[in-house]
Amino acid sequence: MPKPKPSRLAILTLLLCSLTACASRDDDDRTPDRRACERYVDHLIELRLEGSIEDRAAHKAALAMSLGNGAIDHCITTMGPVELDCVAQAATLEAARACTPNR
Repeated sequence: MPKPKPSRLAILTLLLCSLTACASRDDDDRTPDRRACERYVDHLIELRLEGSIEDRAAHKAALAMSLGNGAIDHCITTMGPVELDCVAQAATLEAARACTPNR
């Protein structure tokens, strides 16, 4: 007796179910990539320098150097996308700090 061939509808249904499962996974646990963490650190520096006019570029460079890769590595290992999005939308340093109350 020959094996029945799967119908196109069954294959399409399986494919759509697989895609739906992948698309609906919980992204809150995703590890941020290095570029996202670089933007995070840069935004925090910008918030820190808010209102600073004299030698802003020099202050920014000094802060970036002092934070170094440690801040980026810390972001990659401890931050989640929800926190990063919150910080990205923060208009003040205090608002950014509120995004990560347990850090």
